[in-house]
Amino acid sequence: MQPGQQSGSIAHSHRSVVSGNIEDSYVCRISLCVTNRKAIIEHLDLTRYKTEKCPKDVCRNTKTCPYFHTVEDYRRDPFSTRYAPELCEFGANCYSRPKCRFAHNKFEVNYHPRRYKKKYCKYLLEINRCKYGKYCAFAHNDQDIRIELLHTMARNDDFYLFKYKTEFCPFQMEHNLRKCIYGHSWEDFRRNILKYPYSKQLCKSHLDIPFGRLDYWCAEGVGCSMSHSRFESDFHPQNYKKYPCHNPECDGNMCPFLHREENPRFRVIDHHKDFYMYPYNRILPSTFIDKESFFQTKSPNLF
Repeated sequence: MQPGQQSGSIAHSHRSVVSGNIEDSYVCRISLCVTNRKAIIEHLDLTRYKTEKCPKDVCRNTKTCPYFHTVEDYRRDPFSTRYAPELCEFGANCYSRPKCRFAHNKFEVNYHPRRYKKKYCKYLLEINRCKYGKYCAFAHNDQDIRIELLHTMARNDDFYLFKYKTEFCPFQMEHNLRKCIYGHSWEDFRRNILKYPYSKQLCKSHLDIPFGRLDYWCAEGVGCSMSHSRFESDFHPQNYKKYPCHNPECDGNMCPFLHREENPRFRVIDHHKDFYMYPYNRILPSTFIDKESFFQTKSPNLF
């Protein structure tokens, strides 16, 4: 191991001594396989990218330059200045722009840690058309993306209990939203119940304002112990496949309700107040120290 090199699969490259290229210091190299040099993806250092003025008098290609050139591509460091990856409603007329808690251009939106590499590039099928290259805010392949790829998982009961709609959709091309297994807004998005335990009852904030973001309308935010959408409530382990489906046209696909041909085996959960799940996401009763308070407080056993 070379001096200063990190052990493991992640290595950050600061100013390149070998190449002498200062622009390399804006890129973090991530090794997916330590024995294969080709298995490396490059992500930007989001604390620095587009936060410093370009030293060149004339920059030939602003799209592949890590420096900012005007207010249109200047971005604040989101780790030192906290702001949400959503455009400010006041735009250029915002008087508190340096400290505003919202973004002021597409660079502050797309290169925010909560948005960066969370979607596929719109040129995914023709990736050579992307003019940003390694500076693109969107993923160019499955290894590059920073979310769990739900469409690669087996569709079984565990999937619909724990994974379905727990990631926002990474596809930018048009597709059937109703049949998509990803969330597209806060109305059809589900929090991961293993990270944010919540009960099957709907939150009062959601009942008062049925369409709205958790962190806007609920004082508890994403950590609320209650369900914040019909998807969170209907696909909750204590509701899933418990009640009969009343839609005569339902084909049973992606439906959380019980159909005539299905086995109501999940009713046992209500009787024992424990999780008894199946194959790859099995949770045993011994997983939780205090089973009674699992839906009220965050268990220390949850990651």
